[in-house]
Amino acid sequence: MIQVLASQAWVAYTKVNDAKAIAVMKEAVELEEKTGEHPITPGEVIPASELLGDIVLKMNKPVQILEAYMTDLEGHPRRFNGLYGAAIAAKGIGDAEKTTFYFKMLLKLTEMSNSGRPEVEEAREFIRQKVK
Repeated sequence: MIQVLASQAWVAYTKVNDAKAIAVMKEAVELEEKTGEHPITPGEVIPASELLGDIVLKMNKPVQILEAYMTDLEGHPRRFNGLYGAAIAAKGIGDAEKTTFYFKMLLKLTEMSNSGRPEVEEAREFIRQKVK
C-alpha cells in the first residue's frame, strides 16, 4: 500500500496537482512509519519519507524539502539521496551551516569510493569554496 500511495503521489505531481501530491506522499510516509521495520531485507527500496523530499525538491520548495529530508535522515541515516537532498535544500534557503554539515556527511559516506557522481563533485566544490 505504501508503494501504491507513493505512485499515486507521483501521478498527481505529473498532473500538476502539487497539493494532492504532497498530501498523498505524506499519507505514504505516515503509513510507513506505522508499519515499522520491513520483515524482508533490505526493506523498502526508497523510503516514502525520502520520496516526499524528492517530490517537494521537484516543486522547488526549499523549506519543505529540508524538513522532509531531515525527517527522512532521522529514520534512514546515511542515505546518499537524503544527505544530498538536505544539502541542496539548506543551500536553497541560504543556510550555509547546514549545507556544509550535510555535504560533509555526504563526502564522509563516499570517502572510500572512486565516485564520479556530480553530487559528490558538487559537495567537494562547495566545501573547497567554504575553506577559501
